[in-house]
Amino acid sequence: MTVEQLKSYFGKNKNIAKFYGVTPEAISMWCRRKGRLIPKARAIEAEYRTKGVLKYNPALYENKKKNVIDYFQNSDSVA
Repeated sequence: MTVEQLKSYFGKNKNIAKFYGVTPEAISMWCRRKGRLIPKARAIEAEYRTKGVLKYNPALYENKKKNVIDYFQNSDSVA
């Protein structure tokens, strides 16, 4: 889940911070994360607490490097 998704639901950082019980500065720090992804546990919490209006997408949190390595290790191609 991205910060943009939270903002489209809650509006301002201060509303997001109130929802999570953190400071607006904490939300601003999420904006600096790669892909502007919020922490995984917070995404799961948002889906639960909004009764599914906001959706947790586990694919956003997969280790991309690991997936590439697995692809080549399981490939039938010869290097």
